[in-house]
Amino acid sequence: MKLYEINDAYYKWLEKAQENEGELTQEMLIEYESIDGEFEKKAEAYAILIKTLNAEAELIKAEKQRLDERQKQKERLAESLKERLTQSMQLFEKDKFETPKCKVSFRTSKAVEVDESKLPKAYFKITRTPLKADIKLAIESGKKVRGAAIVERKNIQIK
Repeated sequence: MKLYEINDAYYKWLEKAQENEGELTQEMLIEYESIDGEFEKKAEAYAILIKTLNAEAELIKAEKQRLDERQKQKERLAESLKERLTQSMQLFEKDKFETPKCKVSFRTSKAVEVDESKLPKAYFKITRTPLKADIKLAIESGKKVRGAAIVERKNIQIK
């Protein structure tokens, strides 16, 4: 039985119980135990699948982090080698060279260097982010914060 089918069976059982004005017959109790048993089996299967998927996601995350670090190492090595090649080309006073496998040359570029302490405010991006921890403390201490409220939620926990 699928979880939604179990839910439907439970709703039908509840309707029967309401029609019976809350009086439960032996047959209705047996039916409830059957539905409840099916639910527990299905809920266990869901929980195990969720745990498995979360474990797989963690493995993927760890592998991603490992690959990200490896990528950064390769990029740092390439940058270091590029700096050495630049120094060597400048030492030999070469602006370019070419072989059958590669072509190396310098090109001119422009970049903006900034001293933030001296920069006018007009050249800064301003972002607004609610301070949720401060808002929560204020509301919990009894202050009214317009536009904010503490909402209690139920989050499923699977161990």
